[in-house]
Amino acid sequence: METARTLIRCYLEERRIDLCFQGIEEELAGLPGAYGPPRGALFIAERRAVDDADKPHPVGIVALRALPSIGPGVCEMKRLYVAPAARGTGLGRRLVETIIEAARRCGYRTMKLDTLARLKAANALYARCGFRPCPRYNDNPYPDVLYFARDL
Repeated sequence: METARTLIRCYLEERRIDLCFQGIEEELAGLPGAYGPPRGALFIAERRAVDDADKPHPVGIVALRALPSIGPGVCEMKRLYVAPAARGTGLGRRLVETIIEAARRCGYRTMKLDTLARLKAANALYARCGFRPCPRYNDNPYPDVLYFARDL
């Protein structure tokens, strides 16, 4: 789980956001936590460097957790992150497609996510993957938060 922690810390540093309101330190310490089976999932993408083909390098992450407060068939995509070196390769879309398929296998019918308006590329990706704006479903305090959902 150390690789997951490292990628999530990169996610946080790049966005320059404080997720104390979500209990981020507890989340990191307890990984996989809510992202573990049977109701969650966590995927790490790795790439082999040309100069070091034997050693995989982590370049992306995405996670899934249940949202029982909203309903038994509802889940949330969390922590989608693609390292700068892997952007523009289609990895983000592959991670989203992977987590959607995992959600279907878990029996979920709806996937939600929250994001920030300033994350233009991510928001465009969500739209291409079938996510549409939805009503607020959590207590995210950031003023530019956007909420999306899609049927599975």
